Amino acid sequence: MILELDCYRSLLESTKNLVYVDYLTIAPWNRRSIENPPMSKGVGSNLLKFAIEHSFDLDYKGRIGLHSLPGAENFRRKFGMVCLGYDSNK
Repeated sequence: MILELDCYRSLLESTKNLVYVDYLTIAPWNRRSIENPPMSKGVGSNLLKFAIEHSFDLDYKGRIGLHSLPGAENFRRKFGMVCLGYDSNK
């Protein structure tokens, strides 16, 4: 996971900073579609939880942002993240 700090503002609250998850991936042997059952479960969720906790540590109130691939949208929704549309720059 790669996090960007102090570079992005929230699209929902334009004056507020957020932690931007620039890159998040897990090892292939932890993907249910490749290895069933996966070697380790919950790795991606724990990484995203870390990003949220880090946002609280920075006094960003848990605000995070990311651009998800189409196959990862259910993962994003599981955390209550809102889709703000397609971004051609990402």
